[in-house]
Amino acid sequence: MDFNKKLKQHIKNFRVTIKGESELKPTYCAYVPIKSTQVGKASGMMKNYSLLSTILVKNKVELNGKPFVEITHWDMEKDSIHYNFCYPIIKNDSLPEHQLIKYKQLEGKKALKAVYNGNYITSDRAWYALIDHAKNNNIEIEKKPVEIFYNNPNMGGDALQWKAEIYLPVK
Repeated sequence: MDFNKKLKQHIKNFRVTIKGESELKPTYCAYVPIKSTQVGKASGMMKNYSLLSTILVKNKVELNGKPFVEITHWDMEKDSIHYNFCYPIIKNDSLPEHQLIKYKQLEGKKALKAVYNGNYITSDRAWYALIDHAKNNNIEIEKKPVEIFYNNPNMGGDALQWKAEIYLPVK
């Protein structure tokens, strides 16, 4: 009974809306590579948010979109992920050098899309919803989600009003 009560409460704290097939747009980005558990993803983002934003703003790098996470490795059995916490930027010839910051082009690709509303700590719930959608519709996917964040959790507010777009690449 206690488990059921906690599960119902957990489910009330987020929404996942499957949008179907979409296109993940290409972008150039500055990023910090991070390894953690799924639940540790938000902590890694918060830890590196000010590092990335401070260095980019200080060096007058032009931002080109919302921050995002690119999952590069996901071990569901061991609850282990490797990901890049990224800021889309306009590429130029004088990008700042820093031991933790790297740069790359994220290629555009066909993907399944969901909209997630809730605390970003649990945005991985949308990953599983997209996997179920792919399975139910016989769509081959890569288990390398990309999450684009529209709200800054440091500003507070009702987490159900926070929005993230979640993309799961199609093979």
